[in-house]
Amino acid sequence: MVLFAAACSAPTGGFFDEEAADATAAKVVSCSGLGSSDAVFLKLSTSGVTATVEGNANYRGTAVTSGASSITFGKFTPKGFFESSTLVVPRALLEGKSAKVQMFTENVGPHWEGTCHAASQAELAADHCLSLLDGFAGIDTKKKPSIEKTPQGYRIRVASPKTGDFVWMAQTSTDGLLCKITDIPAVSCAAVVADAIGAQARADGSSAGEPYVNKTGTNTWSGGIHDPESGEFAYHVTTKGSADHCQVVSIKLMQDG
Repeated sequence: MVLFAAACSAPTGGFFDEEAADATAAKVVSCSGLGSSDAVFLKLSTSGVTATVEGNANYRGTAVTSGASSITFGKFTPKGFFESSTLVVPRALLEGKSAKVQMFTENVGPHWEGTCHAASQAELAADHCLSLLDGFAGIDTKKKPSIEKTPQGYRIRVASPKTGDFVWMAQTSTDGLLCKITDIPAVSCAAVVADAIGAQARADGSSAGEPYVNKTGTNTWSGGIHDPESGEFAYHVTTKGSADHCQVVSIKLMQDG
C-alpha cells in the first residue's frame, strides 16, 4: 500500500474522461515504485496527466515546464498522494517506450523513481479493487486476509480457530480504473465484535490502532485496542445470534483493578 501521503477519498470522474484538447493523443502507462507498492497508472498527454493510485483515487496535474526530452507536471488536484509533488516524465513514454519517471515532493527526499511502460490490455482490465481491499485492516493481526470475489461482493477473511474467522463482505463500485468501497459489513460474529469494539473505542477517545478480540464463552468476548497514542482500551462484549445474524447485546469498558 501507500508508503507516504496516503491516498484519501476518490474524486469524481472516471479515468478515461476527456481532459485536454490533445487528449486523443494520451498514452496510458503503468508505473511501479512511485511511493506505492501497487501499480500507479498515468494517462499522459503533452498538457496534462491523470494518475490513478491503487485503484481508489484520480489525481490530475498540468504541465508546468516542457523540454525537448521531458515534461514536468505539477499543481495536482485534489490534495493527497501527489500533494506538493512534481513528476518529471520522459517524452519517450508518450512515444510508447519504457522509461523512468522522477517524483519530487517537498520535504521528502531525495525523490521517488518509477519504472514505467505502456499499459497492456491485461493490466487495464485487471481487478483494481483488489489493491484497495488488500489494505483493509479490520483487526490487529499480522495475518494477510484472503480476498474472494463472489456474486455478493468481495469476501475478506482472516482465519482464527480460537474466535472463529473474521469475515467481512465488501461492496464496491467501479468507474474505469477507479474502485470505491461503498460498504463493508461484518458477516461473522468475530468480525461483528471487532467492529463494535473499534467503534466504541473511537467514541471513547482512541485515535489509533485496530481491535483485538478474544472469545471467552458461547456469547461472551473480550477485546480492545492497544492505542500507541491514547493508551489501552479494553471491553467486555456480549452477543446473540451467529454469523451475519450476530448482534452485540452489550459492550462495557473494563475498569482497572
